[in-house]
Amino acid sequence: MGRDGEKLYDSDETFDFFYEVVDLIEREISFRLAPERVFHNTTWLREVINIVEVMLLFDVHNVGTTVYMGRLAPSIKRLRDTFFNVWDGDWSQDEGGDAHAPFRDYQYRVKHRHVISSWFDRLDEIATYWSADDSDDLALFVPIADLPYFRYTNHLGKERIIAGAIMGAIHGLMLKTIVFNLSDENLEPTIRFWEIEHVWVAVDVINTLCEAFGDAPSIREETIDRWFNRMKFSWMTFFSQESRVLDEDRELYQTVVALFDRLKRLAKSDSFYSI
Repeated sequence: MGRDGEKLYDSDETFDFFYEVVDLIEREISFRLAPERVFHNTTWLREVINIVEVMLLFDVHNVGTTVYMGRLAPSIKRLRDTFFNVWDGDWSQDEGGDAHAPFRDYQYRVKHRHVISSWFDRLDEIATYWSADDSDDLALFVPIADLPYFRYTNHLGKERIIAGAIMGAIHGLMLKTIVFNLSDENLEPTIRFWEIEHVWVAVDVINTLCEAFGDAPSIREETIDRWFNRMKFSWMTFFSQESRVLDEDRELYQTVVALFDRLKRLAKSDSFYSI
């Protein structure tokens, strides 16, 4: 199974699946950096800010791994240069697109530049760490301001966190992974333990992003219960095929239980759900 410990990511398979999230991030960076997709407006800034915030949230909360940033070093430098070319521009936006975003105003961008600069400093630090042959241990990242950072007040007078398209793309991939991996069509021929591990990672990613951005996962509590029971049954069945018994007192099992409990707590706050 390639598992060498009781932590969620003490497994080759969990890291392999996390790379599907990484692939989404890499493609989104490439898309936003294409010359025909770079715009001096709040919508472009929102999308790039959200990409950076997601990467840093994974870093702060130890979701997956940051090793992929080693190969992203050139892209991160180009993203930084392109981003600040737009951010530092002497322009303001009063209507259209995301005109409600606080960074629509030039003076606001000047005042808050140091926050985003610190984000890119951290991305540079991670990229250097993983691309260097010999470097000091990577220090823990303590953001100088909350992640995510930018907010606006909607027409109802409620504060909302600004999020971009990458959130929906990641959330959709995680949901589809859980539903497919636990489906009868997938499990009936044979149970593959790595597919169970992928479900754990998907739940961890959904929890981390929904908690950070104040979003509800759009999932029914009974759906989460069904997923957990299906996952547990598959786990037990896989072990029984190897003449093993699932120990519910082991650290890994308790970690997985806690993941699903977190998701249920998030679902309780959701007045609208999709599955």
